[in-house]
Amino acid sequence: MKEVITIPTNKILPAGRTLGIEPNRLSEVSGFPDITGTTKVEREWEALLPTLLAPGKVSMLMKGNRDQAIELSSLSSGDGKILMYSGKADGNTHIRTLEPKQFREELMAVMATNIPGKDIARPMSLDALFVLAALSDFIKRQKAQIMLGLTQEPTPPTLSEIQSLLDKAENTMEARWWLTPFLYHIYGLRRKIVVSDAVTQLQTFELVAENEGNVYPTEAGFILLDQLTFRRGIVGFHSFYFEEGKPVQSTQVL
Repeated sequence: MKEVITIPTNKILPAGRTLGIEPNRLSEVSGFPDITGTTKVEREWEALLPTLLAPGKVSMLMKGNRDQAIELSSLSSGDGKILMYSGKADGNTHIRTLEPKQFREELMAVMATNIPGKDIARPMSLDALFVLAALSDFIKRQKAQIMLGLTQEPTPPTLSEIQSLLDKAENTMEARWWLTPFLYHIYGLRRKIVVSDAVTQLQTFELVAENEGNVYPTEAGFILLDQLTFRRGIVGFHSFYFEEGKPVQSTQVL
């Protein structure tokens, strides 16, 4: 059974103050309300508060699969301990302590554990990654339209169609089912993607080709798209930590 410790969210900082814990800058990412004063500390809170208020790393975790809704939670880690927690409408923060091995196992349970892992690492710009995701989603949507008899045969998208999908993805597409809106949620991207520049880069990698304004994956591109999208689940981290005294943000999608 997964043990969950519940702390009233507005008591986290006062409880830390009672124990003499000085919150570090990373704890601000978690958004605990800045309540003055002190408060009574329950015994079960004592082991959690140092990691909550003075973490070595804080991550925003987003995970989902085809069977359940997107789940958002936060992670604070330090001294080999991982806390997974989320604030609820009831005014409480619900916290679980995880061992690193247990955490890895839970993430693997979200993804396809029976599919051999593949290294799909490839250096490319963020815009190129988003265009690949949009191309994948366009092909997926077109296959569904063919199955429903809404169109007769597949046609590669134009640059403007890719741009249109990118512009609308975050607000009109479900992040559980489509790769593009999931990436928008993970990266928190608010700027416009420059599709033409991204396509040029993908052509350099020989992942896409362009003909008379239409963009289509090459053989290598189809292989990469399959590896990107053939997942039972998907997990994203947006992390904050310090490295050599400098603040660092990093994003990972699994």
